[in-house]
Amino acid sequence: MSRKAFIRQEALVEYLNEHTELSVEDLCTYFKVSEATIRRDLAELEELKKVKRIIGGVQVLPSAAPEPPIESRMGEVSYEKEIIGVAAAKLIQDGDTVFISSGSTAYQTARNITKHERLTVITNSLPVIDLISKCPKITLIALGGILRQSEQSFVGPGAEQALQGLRADKAILGVRAIHLEQGLTNDALPETQIDRLVINIASEVIVVSDHTKFDKIAPLFLAPLQSISKIVTDDIEDIKALAYKEQGIQIIRAI
Repeated sequence: MSRKAFIRQEALVEYLNEHTELSVEDLCTYFKVSEATIRRDLAELEELKKVKRIIGGVQVLPSAAPEPPIESRMGEVSYEKEIIGVAAAKLIQDGDTVFISSGSTAYQTARNITKHERLTVITNSLPVIDLISKCPKITLIALGGILRQSEQSFVGPGAEQALQGLRADKAILGVRAIHLEQGLTNDALPETQIDRLVINIASEVIVVSDHTKFDKIAPLFLAPLQSISKIVTDDIEDIKALAYKEQGIQIIRAI
């Protein structure tokens, strides 16, 4: 698949997620492509279980619910996210260079590394920038760009260009959904583009996620499971943990 087709299909899923059901004609008009192109896109997306074709159109498949704004998530921090943050912080050593993504669970990790020394933190998260800027023994690399208000994160070409010139020992990544077959998925394109670059620059990618994110599929494909090494979570069934282990992923229970 060409990069152009890949980007169009991701945009198609995001557009469909906003409308639930659309006709082929609607999609042709919106994306300014032929009916044959749209039908080919829909066939490929259906094979990936991202959409369901119906007569004359397409429906979005049930997926992870859209994430509420970060202000509400951080204002109601759960015990699960707190203990995940504690466990993830234990994976970060003095002297590491670590990327910390936006999101309330990743922020809990940042809260638990403030006593580290000789640490370098790269982040596009405004709350993490505010927190780490008060830590004199931590070097902060703050990515600029366009502020995404709902997530309080910097995205866009500026942030993406800055990332391309950096390297990290570890990345702490929050995601919208995790699925054994569909991998890691998100629900916002600007954040997804940042996270893809982060995966490329980090030697080790650690996903932080509570149990509600498993077995869900969000509209935008982020990365295959093989791109990460560990998932820190609050709870997971033994049989499911074994399935992830067979994929080469270590499950760390924060209990």
